[in-house]
Amino acid sequence: MKFFKILALVLIMQIIGIAKGSDDRFAFNNIAPKLYLDCNYCDYNHIRENITFINYVIERKEADIHLLVTRERTASGGAKYSFYFLGQNEFKSKNDTLFLSVHDNEAWDNTRQKMVNTIKLGLIPYISKSLIAQDINVSYKESKSPVKVNDNWNYWVIRTRVDGNFNGEESSGAQRYGLRVATDRITEEWKIRADVEYDFNKNIEKLDNETLIVKKKDIEFDFLLVKSLNNHWSTGMFLEANSDTYSNMKVGYSFSPAIEYNIFPYSEASRKEFSIRYALGYENFSYRDTTIYNKIKESLLKQSLRMDIRFNQPWGEVNFFLYGSNYIPIMSKNRLSINNRISLNLFKGLSFNIRGGASIIHDQLSLEKGEVSLTERLLNIKEIETSYSYWFGVGLEYTFGSIYNNIVNPRF
Repeated sequence: MKFFKILALVLIMQIIGIAKGSDDRFAFNNIAPKLYLDCNYCDYNHIRENITFINYVIERKEADIHLLVTRERTASGGAKYSFYFLGQNEFKSKNDTLFLSVHDNEAWDNTRQKMVNTIKLGLIPYISKSLIAQDINVSYKESKSPVKVNDNWNYWVIRTRVDGNFNGEESSGAQRYGLRVATDRITEEWKIRADVEYDFNKNIEKLDNETLIVKKKDIEFDFLLVKSLNNHWSTGMFLEANSDTYSNMKVGYSFSPAIEYNIFPYSEASRKEFSIRYALGYENFSYRDTTIYNKIKESLLKQSLRMDIRFNQPWGEVNFFLYGSNYIPIMSKNRLSINNRISLNLFKGLSFNIRGGASIIHDQLSLEKGEVSLTERLLNIKEIETSYSYWFGVGLEYTFGSIYNNIVNPRF
């Protein structure tokens, strides 16, 4: 009984201590600006540990500053982060944008520290107008004069990958080998990209009276050339070639000139994009076996129209993709695909997301003639005829309770 009395006394003291700590923290919360960090690429704990002069809140509408961070891939294979500081409440209409570029070989620890420094710089105009400005010291680390860099590669970046994986058990086994070489050169005026990829898969299944060995091989080559015309228009071409046992393709290649128009300036693409692209191309196919249309080879014209809509705003995200194509003059051989992901911040603490896609498929020209066996279906050896495909997902997320989220506790 004495033990429980002591335990109760300790708990009461702890509660009093917590309450007192909460009061102290509340005093700080009243004078420090509140920040809502809207970032899918950030180390939240690292930021909270290194920027302690701000309040972090979990509800967008409670914040004085909404920090929206987006990321784009750079020509060198690295990343360009855009930091959009959006003022709210007393800082309404006080907005700013900062940028950070990191190389592909940059260590993550260096990247996240550079992100912390960029956020600190962006917060200065807001902190300087707050009551805690008197407690802030600004320091400057003097550096050497910048040295002009001589780029011996002239913006060319080359990436290579060789990999393989193996797994098995008593009655089955699988092997996979892969090789990829990709190169690109991206400037403000030109975008050049080439990609060669080889994949080999081998599966072994030991049945009652036999051993079934299934091999699949896929070779792909893609080339893209784009010329920037202005801040809304661009033109280019696609060159593709492939050989694939799964889709009965011995050798196939295509050449497609294209033109694209973006309703918004390309310079704003990290936050909003509404682009429409039209392509008209020539395709030539040689098949491994006779197709269901009694073809062993054929040449066709193909036209396609693609629309991309992307918004990354304080109210949420929208990613919408619509693609349609058909062969000329066989207009009945066509395809229509749609994909979307929408995430909306409805009201305080509640967000809604919906994602899905569907395709109407009438252009499977390479389907092999003859019946597909049950084994081939189960092992996914051959492409199977279908007139449609779809996928769908939906979700709700609701957060409530204390709006403050300053503390970092890494235990357990």
